[in-house]
This record gives sequence, structure tokens and C-alpha cells, in this order.
Amino acid sequence: MGRLILKCLAGALGGFLGWMILEPSHPSLEKMSEWSIWEIKIVFLTSLLIGGLIGLVDGILKGGVGPVWRGLGLGALFGAICGPAGHQLAGLVGLPLLPFTAAGLPGQMVWRTAVLATIGTVLGGGIGLSSLIPRKGIQGLIGGAIGGGIGGFLFDPIAQAISPATIMTSASKVNEGGGASRAVYFVMSGALIGLFIGIIEVVQKQAWLRRELGRNEGKDYPLDSTENHIGRSEWAAVSIFDDKAVAPMHACITSNKRVYHLYSSGQGETYLNNHLLPPNQPAGLQPGDVIRVGTTQLIFNVKGAKNAPKVATQGPLRQSQLAPGTPSTLIQGPAQPINLGTPAAPSWRLVAEDGPLQGQVFPVSSVMEVGRELPAISLGWDNRTSRRHAKLEPTPTGLAVTDLGSTNGIFVNANKTPQAMLQKGDKVMIGSTTFRVEA
Repeated sequence: MGRLILKCLAGALGGFLGWMILEPSHPSLEKMSEWSIWEIKIVFLTSLLIGGLIGLVDGILKGGVGPVWRGLGLGALFGAICGPAGHQLAGLVGLPLLPFTAAGLPGQMVWRTAVLATIGTVLGGGIGLSSLIPRKGIQGLIGGAIGGGIGGFLFDPIAQAISPATIMTSASKVNEGGGASRAVYFVMSGALIGLFIGIIEVVQKQAWLRRELGRNEGKDYPLDSTENHIGRSEWAAVSIFDDKAVAPMHACITSNKRVYHLYSSGQGETYLNNHLLPPNQPAGLQPGDVIRVGTTQLIFNVKGAKNAPKVATQGPLRQSQLAPGTPSTLIQGPAQPINLGTPAAPSWRLVAEDGPLQGQVFPVSSVMEVGRELPAISLGWDNRTSRRHAKLEPTPTGLAVTDLGSTNGIFVNANKTPQAMLQKGDKVMIGSTTFRVEA
């Protein structure tokens, strides 16, 4: 609730400041040719301030100096661009609706609602995109449309209630009297755009981490992207600045069609339900799972799901502390049974033989997908690698590799194949990189 109020107040303040600065300079009615230029100026300034202040709130809520300045700057930039763009588009939308204005107040309300909702839609989308997360751009479009539409719907009734259309100040001069309604519109639209952007974010939130214990206890971190990094870096989606035991990019949560996996970057120890994760190996997440990075504990939540009870984190649990027979790799989900009668699979490894990754070793201790948008192996630089390129699965008899419908396929010992059972010494090419299989 506090997040919604802050965004609402930020939008209202931006609208008020823009109106207060430029309202005294509005042209008089006898200078109608100057109105279009003045309108663009006030839309530009109010949009810049509304976007900047809402972005500032996002940065403050995220924490850290970098996010604050980035939110303020990008919010102002996108607002300054999208507000006037929405104003121009609104002119096209409103043109065929002009006949409605002849019907008096109801017709004026229809026209004004359509026009100002258009401005709000484009402005809200820009404010959402200033986070550099496409999904938030869509949320901003919806929130801006609702906020701008409500502000436009109330514009003319407020204008008639507060002041007459014109005020005669002398026998020779007529002053326009819409200043009060403009003030209410810009303040209300800014507030409603900020409020509904926040509401849509809450409604569409699918998964998030909640911080437990210590400073910022109870703080939620939405998982809005396909890759959500956890760390002390200001660029991390889950920024933990107050824990010196947390690395800049400590771990990452990926999402694909509401299926979530946790990866440890290897820069520091990452625990899931008290199990230490090996670096760059995917671990499936279930609602209620307990994640620990450094000394910080986070609870994984999914909208509409009940959290299963988990074992509380009591302290670092290293592989050397596990009881005999306890698996050292993560078991996906809570309390999965272990078949002790199945022989353990060999410890498979991929060694990069060429390219930027040459010499690097990648353990494959559980099912692992690789691709340009997957963090298990850093292949984002390789245009020959598909977003989801191949799946690797260790078995007692070999390392199974399967093509996931990639554009360029996979090659095993120079032969293209949709799937294969790799053995020690085999070579598999994924994109432009050749890996040697070791066990």
C-alpha cells in the first residue's frame, strides 16, 4: 500500500509543479494562435516531472544511489518524449470526435476523455518502459490509460463547477478561465497515472521474493524479467546493499512460462532450503522455498500458490557437513524421495575448447539447459546460439544432449544430430563453441 501511495503522490506533485511553473504564462483568448505551442510546453514539462518523480520513487524503493538517479533520469527522459508524443496522437484521436462537443457537457466529456486518455496511455507506457523492463511498459500503458481517462472525464465538470469559461476583467480584454480545471487535471492525472501504474504492477505480479529477518524485513522484490539477478550490484533486480557477504551478482532466478529456476553465480555461496547449490546449475523453485545469499534470507512466492513449510535456515550448510548418503546437489522441490538403489551418475564436465570461453570448465551435475538467454553457460555473445539451444542430462551411462529446436542445431564429433549420448572425450558444438566432455 505504501508503494501505491508514494507513486500517487509523486505523480500528483509532478503535475502540480508543471502547472504551477507554466500556468502564469498561458496566452489570453485573443491570442489563440499561441495556444497550441503553450499546450505542448505544459504537456512536455508536466510529463517530464511526472515521469521523473515516479521513476525517483521506483529508485528509492529499489535502494541505492544509482537506482535513484537512474530512475529519476530515465523517468524524466521517457516522460518528456512520450508526453508530447501522446499529445500529438491525441489530436488525431480527437479529430473525428469533435462533433460530440456540440452536444454540450456530455459530448465534451466524451471528447476530452478520449483525448486525455490517449495522452495518459502513451505517457504511462513511457514511464513503465523507463525501468527498461518491457512488461512494465505494458503495465504503464494500462495504468496511464485508466488514470488519463478518469482525469479527462472529470475535466469539464470541474471546470464548470470551479469557474466560468471566461472572466471579464476589463471592457477591452477577456482572460481565459480554465486555469483551475487545468490544475485539477494535471494533479489528478499525475496522481491517477502513478496510482494505476502501481495497481497494475501489483495485480500482474506473478512471483516475488520477500526478505526475512534483519533490516528491510518484509520487503518484496518482484521478479519481472526472464533473468532476475540477486546481488549487491545496483543493476541487480534484487539489490541487497547492506549485506557485505553478498557478491555483486550473487545468484539469478530465471523464469520461463511461470517455471522458475535458481542459479548460483559461483561468486558466493547460495543455499536453497539449507542445501548449498553448485555454481551455474539450475534448481527448480517451489512456493515457500527459502533462499539464502550471504546472511540474507529470502522467501520465494508465487501468486495464488500456498507456501509449503520449509526447514528454517540455521546457518551455513556446506557439503562437508552433510550426513553420509545425503546428496550434495539440490533436490528440486520439497522432500523429493531419493532412490538409493540407482547407481550414481558420473560427475560430468564440459570444457570449452575455443572462443571466448576457451579453457573454462562447466560442471553438469543435474539437468541443464543452455542457450543465449540462459545463465548456465554464458553464450549471450554468440549469435549462432539460440535462446534455448540444447538440454544436457547426466545419466549413469553417459551425458545425454538434446537439441531444443535450435536454429543451427548441435554437432557431436562434427556430425549434426538432434540428440546423442555423450561419453568421455566426445566433442559437442553448441553455436560457435566446441566443448569436450570429461568425467
